[in-house]
Amino acid sequence: MGNGENMPHPPLAAALDKLPFTNAGTVSSSDVFTMRPVPSIYLEPEAPRRARWAWAEGPITPFKQFSYLYAEANATPPTGMRSAPPLGGLGSGTVELRADGSLRSWTIENASPAGSAKTGLLDEAAFGYRLGGAPARLLRTHPPAGLPGVEGIRFSGATPFTRLAPTDSALPAGANLRLYGRSRWRLGDRSASAVPAAGFTLVATNPTGRPLALSLLFVLPVQASCAAWSFVNATRRCTRFANFSAVPPAANSASPADGAGVSLCGAGEGGAAAAEVSFGTAGSLVALWRSFAEAGRLDGAMGGSHGGAVVRLVVAPHGTASATVSLGWYFPARDFMGGLVGNFYASSRLVLGSEEAARTLLPGSEAAADVRGWASFAATLSSPSSSLPAWLGDSLLNSLHHTRSVMWLADGRHIPYLMLWPDALPSKMRAWAAGAMPDGMIQEQLALDAPCGRVMGDVSSMFVVYLLEWWRWTADEPSAASLVVEMWPAARAAARYDGLRLSRYNVSCFSALFHLLAMAAARELALSPPVRDAAFAAECDAALARGRAAMDALLWVEGGGYYRSYTGGEALMSDSLYAQVLADTLGLGALTSDAQVTRHLAAVLQRNDSPYGLLCQTGRYPLPAGAGADNSIWMMANPNWASLSLRRGGDPHKALSVVNKTFGWVRDALADQWNVVAVYGGLGYGAEGLPAANSHYGYHLVAWHLLFALTGQVYSARSRSLTFAPALRGRFELPVLVPAVAATLSRGSDGECTLAVAAAGSASLVLHTLSVDGVAPPAGVLPVKLAPGQRVSWGGGAGARTKVTLSSLKPVD
Repeated sequence: MGNGENMPHPPLAAALDKLPFTNAGTVSSSDVFTMRPVPSIYLEPEAPRRARWAWAEGPITPFKQFSYLYAEANATPPTGMRSAPPLGGLGSGTVELRADGSLRSWTIENASPAGSAKTGLLDEAAFGYRLGGAPARLLRTHPPAGLPGVEGIRFSGATPFTRLAPTDSALPAGANLRLYGRSRWRLGDRSASAVPAAGFTLVATNPTGRPLALSLLFVLPVQASCAAWSFVNATRRCTRFANFSAVPPAANSASPADGAGVSLCGAGEGGAAAAEVSFGTAGSLVALWRSFAEAGRLDGAMGGSHGGAVVRLVVAPHGTASATVSLGWYFPARDFMGGLVGNFYASSRLVLGSEEAARTLLPGSEAAADVRGWASFAATLSSPSSSLPAWLGDSLLNSLHHTRSVMWLADGRHIPYLMLWPDALPSKMRAWAAGAMPDGMIQEQLALDAPCGRVMGDVSSMFVVYLLEWWRWTADEPSAASLVVEMWPAARAAARYDGLRLSRYNVSCFSALFHLLAMAAARELALSPPVRDAAFAAECDAALARGRAAMDALLWVEGGGYYRSYTGGEALMSDSLYAQVLADTLGLGALTSDAQVTRHLAAVLQRNDSPYGLLCQTGRYPLPAGAGADNSIWMMANPNWASLSLRRGGDPHKALSVVNKTFGWVRDALADQWNVVAVYGGLGYGAEGLPAANSHYGYHLVAWHLLFALTGQVYSARSRSLTFAPALRGRFELPVLVPAVAATLSRGSDGECTLAVAAAGSASLVLHTLSVDGVAPPAGVLPVKLAPGQRVSWGGGAGARTKVTLSSLKPVD
């Protein structure tokens, strides 16, 4: 019989082993790591000292000290040490499994940057294993004192999954162990993606001709001095407690009656016999370790500060099996900024307690299908056949670490990701509209009792844009038209908003272009069937024409070939044309002049470039001139530059190299791609390229517009139309996203085009119009309905006869 790699894998193990990991870092037990202070403006610490405004301790001033992890000689640590994919449900709290095997950045009480603080490291939360007659090991390169760890770990991360592969000379020759941390995320299914749990599956391949016993241990210090924060009803304050168990019952304590707290569950898959699951508690990790190391199981003793679970099974000769321990949590009394806001997973009864949550991550056909489904989506970004550079596909997938800061409260408010979980948007729109000011201004922040925040130049415009995105991309849903009708009064008022009386101020290019975008978007909404307000559409057309003329007269510098940042100066902001990126993705066309945009991009690259990315702004004062907003790397600038260039016929290789300057710096030079901040240090003040401000912002997420720019995609759900004008010539394969559907568009050497659906939520992709560079399938092919695994191909090379390939297509309803 051959080796284990040729044997059938159990379903969950097989699905996990096929995940598309495209990054790696290796940690050795001999590595030395230290935390060093670096200058910053404000960043979210891993283990804050207080709950409220944890990221802003002290005054917000330049050159605060932020502790950053380094290897010896100030070297960058391996990938996975500074950050790792957050494991857990959407808006339900997370934990990170780092490259050294430690569990860090605990937010299972659903901490956010401005609310309850998170716990950094629980040093005695640990995994251990035993395989065959080899000595037991903690799966840690730097274990707590007195406990045996492994010699090395090879790490990879692909949000929301982590893989650790231990290396140790005590393992049987050829043995292959890999521990996967995983979340349950489903494309298009927000509720199913919000389970408050993380699964940890140890997959073992037995290279020998004899059975090998495999045991997986997970220990959690449920009463250790790890610090917990919670809102206390009696005092109406956020309070720091010494440990989880000390949190009063009125808040988030472990109460068996309501299922609150944490639970561990275990199960095996693919063993030669049924798996044995054992539990126990003790006063320390060391005490539980002794029992595990001796017998490969726990004795069931109860009472103590540390709880553990062990899954034990037998791996058949040349076979593969897996052991899973899942962690579920249930904290219904979520606090935020001094108020009790609750958790949606509790108020909706998504799960009824921590044990139920934990069981959803145990092995089975559903768990395997969940992994395969998300892997199909991820493969559109990271497939070996993709024309996306590996670094870009990897960076986009892992940009979803931003979900660590997602909030889903008891009343349903949520931060949306429209393409992945489209039904998340309405609650945010309703909350914004409800808090609109009498003059139409949409407020910046959705706070507890009422929206609040700064007076911004883009927020009101973006409300209009969000509504148009909803209509353009989800109009085939029954709820789409009703939301447009409901939100239209607020959107119309927002489009008319001039509460600042902007004529009193210098004209800002960034805000001015957002005004033009709002006029173009409001016009489309006014003409939509649910609204039919022709008079307001004409009003928007007139305002758009006036605005374009004013942009040319007030902001365009013909001699320099750029739009100045503001009137009264010659400053140049790298990201002042962001609104045009949004207009391009929505198919609204040029807000000003494509020729001027192209010249502006050339000026930005010439004046604002640095070794780490585009500086936010130049020309206001000489650089370098210390820390500040101007002299910093703005994480939106490089991807937006590239998207604008691609849409205007720019060289794709040059455009992507501009993106890679920032994304490559964070991914490779800093090895910190699961904690991308909004602003990095600029030039000349000792923080060059280092994280500087806004840990919880999602500036880097604008890079997803690159997918639409590369394919030239324009989608209308109402007309069921999907057209492409690819930026790449010749052969290619590129990702395609529409709400809750992931697909690929490819063109072969003979010119044949193929649209293949890789993953989808509950709905299929129905198209009445489909074309690439104006070439559509011949008559009789459309309309077409594509489910995952189905494709349509058409076209051919010059002079070739048009051909159509329909692979297992369902009839159109």
